[in-house]
Amino acid sequence: MPLIKTFDTLGLCPGKTISWRGESYDSVGNYERRLPGNEGCDTLARLRVYPLDNIQRTVTFEKCVGRSLEVHGQSFENPGMYELILPSSQACDTVLTLIIEDFPLITRSEQVEVCEGDNYFYRGRDLVPDSTYTFTLEGTPPSCDTVLSLTVSEETSYSVRIDASGHLCQGNVRLTLNGLSESQISRGNWSNGATGDSLIIQKSGRYAFNLVTPAGCEVRDEVVIDECTPCESGIPNVFSPNSDGVNDVFTYSSSCQIQEFSARIYDRWGKMVTESHLPEYIWDGGDYGVGVYVYQIEVELEHGGAIETKTFHGSITLVR
Repeated sequence: MPLIKTFDTLGLCPGKTISWRGESYDSVGNYERRLPGNEGCDTLARLRVYPLDNIQRTVTFEKCVGRSLEVHGQSFENPGMYELILPSSQACDTVLTLIIEDFPLITRSEQVEVCEGDNYFYRGRDLVPDSTYTFTLEGTPPSCDTVLSLTVSEETSYSVRIDASGHLCQGNVRLTLNGLSESQISRGNWSNGATGDSLIIQKSGRYAFNLVTPAGCEVRDEVVIDECTPCESGIPNVFSPNSDGVNDVFTYSSSCQIQEFSARIYDRWGKMVTESHLPEYIWDGGDYGVGVYVYQIEVELEHGGAIETKTFHGSITLVR
């Protein structure tokens, strides 16, 4: 009776075995087996085993400098090329080629300014001005560390000055800022809440300009504006030219600055006795006798930058 013939083909992965009709095979080639039949007809089974290749994969990973990288349960410390065999029970193994590259550290430069005479406190350290410091800031995976170059310097000093012009006796006073740029002025304000590089005031008091610099430094200047007080004049009503060093001369005094001065003394009959342009020495009595004399004083006084003219009439008693 003729044989029953069959032909099978199977692929074989490297390093693996295959099973065919109850037998195992671990190499490629052609195989045949005669299998007896139940009804008298045998079967001639033929098998061709052909080779299969493992799966090839290449993967590139980046890792942070100084850190390790774990891939499929293995840890890698250094950059380079590595090969891993990933076994499979259902197919051929995978040959994984790893290319590991170091990702450079992040570098960053920063500058900070501090107030004059201050230090900068950072990460538990007191940093002095005019110096540069390096810090490694640990990144949270997958982020890499950052190398920070930190330069500390003193902030450029601010020189604010308030100049006052005018006088309240003239109606108002103008306060003007000097020593600041426009942008610096915009960071501050006057003590009354006003802003800008000048301020017109009409009341006496203390006025200041305050600003906070980008470094957090406080800069301030202030002026005191006096009230407009009337000029006070001092004119005695008696003097005693007896050479005792006390009240020997008839004088005039004022709380304001004297610019021009003129005084005339008359006797009781209206005759001019003397004329003087010296407020500190109007009349020493001369050879005149005791009695009452009449004076007329004309004076120009500077009052808050303005000139005020006053005329005084009165009597002065001469005693010996």
